Amino acid sequence: MQFYVISPLLLVPLYFSKKIGGFVSMLFLLEVTIVSAVISVHFELSSSQLSLKPSPHAADYFPKYYIKPYCRMGPYIIGIIAGYILYRTGGKYKIKTVRGSLRVKLLNNFT
Repeated sequence: MQFYVISPLLLVPLYFSKKIGGFVSMLFLLEVTIVSAVISVHFELSSSQLSLKPSPHAADYFPKYYIKPYCRMGPYIIGIIAGYILYRTGGKYKIKTVRGSLRVKLLNNFT
């Protein structure tokens, strides 16, 4: 819910320039990914709370990683980008090529 505060930082550059807005959005996404990875490595957390290998730090996953908003910001950024694409195309965005479908699959991997 607190992400609405940073949404102008993503939407204003997208409004004025697709390239700059795309760069800013991808930069935010990269930063969130790096922060999540650093937190996971620092606290020795697994990639999921439901891991096959028992971890002595499994109890720390929820309070130190899952509930932190900066670790769950990636899907929000992808949603902002998807909403912008739908807005610019009038809700009629169609994937026409194999390369386009690969882009969508790549974006879905980040969510």
